[in-house]
Amino acid sequence: MSPNIEQNLNPTPIPTPDVTIPVAQNNPSPVILPDINFSTGKIIDPSKQRNFLAVFFLSFIFGVFGVDRFYLGKIWTGILKLLTFGGLGVWALIDLNVIISGGMRDKQGNKLLEVEKYRKFANRTVLITSLVVLTTFVLVSAVSIYFISSFLQNGGINGFIQSILDGSNQNLNLGL
Repeated sequence: MSPNIEQNLNPTPIPTPDVTIPVAQNNPSPVILPDINFSTGKIIDPSKQRNFLAVFFLSFIFGVFGVDRFYLGKIWTGILKLLTFGGLGVWALIDLNVIISGGMRDKQGNKLLEVEKYRKFANRTVLITSLVVLTTFVLVSAVSIYFISSFLQNGGINGFIQSILDGSNQNLNLGL
């Protein structure tokens, strides 16, 4: 064999450069799957979902009138709730609890938006309001009992009428 042929069979390696060439990386964007209502099999349009806070406040403030049901698209149960004043308040309380627990859905069966984000807020709102109403009730009751007992100790209605007829307020002492 000739020396030229041997050189062609064993070529000398080509030196690699010290500089690396940037290579474009193919990073696909994350795939966002649509929310699916499994009871109907339809894709949920987020623009048509009802917001948790809106439903919560409508139920909290106007629950006995069924406004929360109207907002959710449940017209007939909203009318029934309106006519019964929220089942005399029982139905309104049950709906409020279902909303806070995250179980309430709209007419199409879609979940409410941002339930997990505002659930703690809703619980605190109901707790604080309940404590304020209970404290107010206890205070008003205590003051009422005090004035009624003072009124009865001073002769009740007969003592009040007698003090008016006498023209003097000396017999009427309400403890002020």
